[in-house]
Amino acid sequence: MFHNSKRYMGIFFVVLLFSILTVSTANAEENKDTNVEEQNQSVVSSESIIVLNDYMKIGYFLEASDFNITSEREVFDINGRNIAKYYVVESLSGQEYFAIISNTQENSAVLLGGEGNGDVFELGDENYYYFGGYSIVSADDTNQIIEYIKSEDEDLSTNEIIQDLDIQLMNPKASTGDGYGSKLLSSPIFSQKDSDVKSGYQSSACGPTTMAVILQYWHDSKGKSKLQVWKSGYATKGAFINSMYANRGGTFYGMSVNGVRSGLENEAIARGYSASSSSFNNFFSYKTQIDDNRPVAVKFDKWFSKWEPNAKYDYDYHWTPGLGYIYSASSGALLRVQTLGSNSYVRDINYDAHSGIITMVSFSINN
Repeated sequence: MFHNSKRYMGIFFVVLLFSILTVSTANAEENKDTNVEEQNQSVVSSESIIVLNDYMKIGYFLEASDFNITSEREVFDINGRNIAKYYVVESLSGQEYFAIISNTQENSAVLLGGEGNGDVFELGDENYYYFGGYSIVSADDTNQIIEYIKSEDEDLSTNEIIQDLDIQLMNPKASTGDGYGSKLLSSPIFSQKDSDVKSGYQSSACGPTTMAVILQYWHDSKGKSKLQVWKSGYATKGAFINSMYANRGGTFYGMSVNGVRSGLENEAIARGYSASSSSFNNFFSYKTQIDDNRPVAVKFDKWFSKWEPNAKYDYDYHWTPGLGYIYSASSGALLRVQTLGSNSYVRDINYDAHSGIITMVSFSINN
């Protein structure tokens, strides 16, 4: 089953990779009493809104009076269990945000959130289903999802599919200590799929693109004017990324931690600076870097890490620029990273749920 499962996940989540979170209405399991169901969802909704308000206040400095909930939807798993709420909110200035909030009453948590309101992988239009990561599937019922998966891999049985998608949502433990806070460094949005990035580079350019974002920040916000970056040495973002790929360690199979470290250091040294870097995996060390206005390269890599085989990670393998964080008792510890995809944006990723597959790289120019 493991072989089939792995094959299915490769097919299904590659398709889903390019979808981003969106919203939908859904009904709860048919065999439950309607009155009891409504009572339970009322309690969950009340707790979810508290967490949502806290998330918007800590993460985006928006009080409840500063934004409106424009959409509130139930989200289900493959067994039809109501596992989360999906909210779309709009600030008074017109900026949209989204958040998926767990329905676990003992420890409600933001599973995912960010700016904007993306698309959805559509099979039908009745209900929305969440299987981990950052994709939601729209389908008329669970059978439609199962039949779709079988059409992609006829060797999989219904029981195998259900077992593969029957995720247990993690509730972040408050392992990061007490306190509240958030920060987001300002940096231009880059994409490894930029039309000016060479086609042969695009699929494996997350490491070079992450380096480009970090170097751009040091040039624009920390006064390192000798750095060659976008608008100061390179006419386009894509040309900058191409140079990082060709000259600073990009390969078709990705970049190692040491590769990113040496790439950043060598680029700074080539421009007349001295630089240093380190690697670690600790939320408060990451937070310290951000508080000191130093972006962090964040690598997700389950293949060479201590990962949980039944967990569904937002990224199996990906480099991202870490530009901020959110921490509160209700939301837990969230990393704010640029996605670097075709429609790159800043999203918030649950640190505790991904800590087993994360490596962080700090970088500093010292003169």
